Amino acid sequence: MGFVKFFSAAIILSLSLTGCSSEPPVPAVAAGDSCTAESQAIIEIEGGSLECRLFAGNERKYVQVSSSPTPPTQNLNTAAIETCQLKDNLSGAGTFTGGSVGYPAVGEFPSTGEVKVAVVPVDFSDHPATADASWLQKEIDTADDWVNRFSNGKLKLDWQFKNAWVRAPKESKYYNWGHRSFQPDGSLAADGAQNETNLQTQQQMANQMFTAAQATYDFKNVEYVFFVFPEDIGTKIEHGPDLRNFQVQTPKGKFTLGFSFTSGVLHEMGDPWHQWLHEFLHSAGLRGHAPGNEYMYNIMAWDNGPGKALTAWDSFILGWLNKDQVACFDIKNLSEEKVALTSMDSDLPGVRTAIVRLSDHEAVVIESRRKDKYSAGLPDAFYGVQAYYVDTLKGEGRYDWALDRETEMKYFAYYLWVDAEDHGVGKPDVMSYEGPMVPGNLNMNGYVGDTFTYENLQIAVTDTGDFDTVTITRK
Repeated sequence: MGFVKFFSAAIILSLSLTGCSSEPPVPAVAAGDSCTAESQAIIEIEGGSLECRLFAGNERKYVQVSSSPTPPTQNLNTAAIETCQLKDNLSGAGTFTGGSVGYPAVGEFPSTGEVKVAVVPVDFSDHPATADASWLQKEIDTADDWVNRFSNGKLKLDWQFKNAWVRAPKESKYYNWGHRSFQPDGSLAADGAQNETNLQTQQQMANQMFTAAQATYDFKNVEYVFFVFPEDIGTKIEHGPDLRNFQVQTPKGKFTLGFSFTSGVLHEMGDPWHQWLHEFLHSAGLRGHAPGNEYMYNIMAWDNGPGKALTAWDSFILGWLNKDQVACFDIKNLSEEKVALTSMDSDLPGVRTAIVRLSDHEAVVIESRRKDKYSAGLPDAFYGVQAYYVDTLKGEGRYDWALDRETEMKYFAYYLWVDAEDHGVGKPDVMSYEGPMVPGNLNMNGYVGDTFTYENLQIAVTDTGDFDTVTITRK
């Protein structure tokens, strides 16, 4: 019977290839058939595709995906959204203190409405630019598109940009900043011996850059400035400061704002727009770097990773999610709820996150992830449900390079792992103290048949396709 089915399908496939029809060929496989992602990730079919996706137990099966998905209508027994707006315990009301982990995110400036920013190309007498700066317009356009997509149109950036290089008053070596990273033990150390000594203070660097730029830029009411050095600056300026709520003194007056230098190391990591947005969102109020610092799924964990969306929690505390995109539950009143989730990576309508309030400072956040426009670096047919614990009493300190579970759980949010803990490691790779990149731990991605458990809360991944479905139960 299986041979006849395969033979018939093969004939149909052959006819479709030799005939005049422009319709996609009929595949010799169907949804539910087993597959191997390495050679059979995606097959195009009429009205969509078949994707080779992982299931619990590391099985792979074809899943049918529509080219025009429509989110299902859901009748959920949710609590008022305010129930899940856990108070931020790090930032004072209206006072920026370095980034928030709870609601609302308190930044240097509002996270909604219109915010004035500037992009300033800067070169040096010993390293003049060899081409104009028009290429930065593409970076601005991409940043605009990202902000509009992930803020639901609630934030607009008002850009100031001149296609002309500003000449710094000193040679490039005077702006090489001793960038320091958080080590696995929580200490700070310079990234390299060549960066351990600054020839100028941060204050001097900033004052000089702003003074030089004021000949062509007006920084009145500007909230954030992106200084961009020539793309080939390399080790002459490996790092430049990125500072928030910083007071700059120029002959025209004082300004308090945030700014960053796009220099050698950051140019090596890819297009500047995602570095701009990472630093800008810190100033907008996000503590960031959790869950999963160094993991490659969201722009606030590692901005150069293959996944450049935001987490649901960061989006929620910024005020970027609409009420109908959040399913809020209080564990005290929870029995069992089935929720279909729209991926945080997409721009489709629907419920983007389920948040379960555990206490006045704790929650478990559930979201779906997919390969999409701003997560194009994820593997083909990638999908997964991610769940993470949030504690708004935490947030001081941060680690870089440390991938061990004990360190991860010290921060304000950490990923729950699937109960089976049998997914192993693989793509996407992550940054590591032991070397530049290592395979990532995949236990944070739940596939159909997997469960996550936090104390008396269980999250089961029950279906996938255009959307991922979870069943949330209080045990």
